[in-house]
Amino acid sequence: RKAPYNVYSQYGIKTSILGKQKKNLGWLDELGLDFYNLSDRYDGKENFVKLNSDWQMPAGDLDLDMDVNLTYFQNSFDSIVHGNQTYFTLQAKPSVKVVIRKMLFDFGLNLYYNRYAGDFASTQSDLIFFPEVRLRLPIVEDVLGFYAGAKGELQHNSFRHITHVNPYVVPGDTLLPTRNLDMYLGLVGILSSNASFNVRGGIMYQKDLALFYRNPMYQYYLDSTSIPPIDVRFDNVMRFYARGELGINISNNLHTTIFGELRGFNTNTQLKAWYLPTFLAGMDVNYTLKEKLKMGAELNYVGKRQAFKQELNPEIDAELPGYLDVSVDLEYLYNSRLSAFVGMSNLFNSHYDLYLGYKAQSINFMMGFTYKL
Repeated sequence: RKAPYNVYSQYGIKTSILGKQKKNLGWLDELGLDFYNLSDRYDGKENFVKLNSDWQMPAGDLDLDMDVNLTYFQNSFDSIVHGNQTYFTLQAKPSVKVVIRKMLFDFGLNLYYNRYAGDFASTQSDLIFFPEVRLRLPIVEDVLGFYAGAKGELQHNSFRHITHVNPYVVPGDTLLPTRNLDMYLGLVGILSSNASFNVRGGIMYQKDLALFYRNPMYQYYLDSTSIPPIDVRFDNVMRFYARGELGINISNNLHTTIFGELRGFNTNTQLKAWYLPTFLAGMDVNYTLKEKLKMGAELNYVGKRQAFKQELNPEIDAELPGYLDVSVDLEYLYNSRLSAFVGMSNLFNSHYDLYLGYKAQSINFMMGFTYKL
């Protein structure tokens, strides 16, 4: 038996105005507008509008960088429980750069006014702020450096965002924004004339992180319309991570990056951080031939993930095994506006579940053209 299917359709525009010289737009460096409309076969709809602006304003001897963004989106579902949901967010992000001897400091704040209203829920308004602090200190000039910082952001879990991460979710959930606060430190340096590294570790606190939970008895409810196959559960998650990257320029045209990341999770109400892997690794290889032909290969390994509590269904394994996914792509640049591309993903035809019971596609092929105005 097969689970019901869904079809998503989307259209939108993305535009921006940039000032090549400071006098062109005055204090305004950039102004942009994003819009999209998303719908599906279950009568789910979402309209999204975001106005972006970046300002550079003098503040004594310093330059104040100010981002001011406005986000509005509304989604509606064919659901008596949730109905229409409207989100409005005003963001202001001031920051300055200060140099003290050899140390470079970035100081700022990320301020949000967020408002939510729903047909069957009371209106909620929140004023949220996060620190934006970064320190960069050279240990050995042009060879080894230390950095540390703390930054935060409000991430909207829109209908589009949720379905891009997991297209198998049945639409209709109440969507909460996620508050991310990342505190980190690291080392960056050069190993040789063609090799560099970046090592970073830290703690990220995520309030109302969207987790996807698969009913452990899903095989018995495939024909049910009252029990969702995968639902969104929000939880507060503390993430501990350590990540290392190695970049190698084999030649002027050939570059490769290798990375690995270890993670640990503590949750508040859920037993596990469902479907979040504790280990990631990968490699990217890029080659350019005479600035006309670009070739790339990407290898990604995703470690084991927990789907549900094992005791709830001993008949199937609650832990999904790790998998390796390999993709290659080729792009031919005819001129500065027109190009053609071909690509293949899951090159080794790895058999794995994206989510429990939802198999990844086997080898697939894509080709097309791009044109820039």
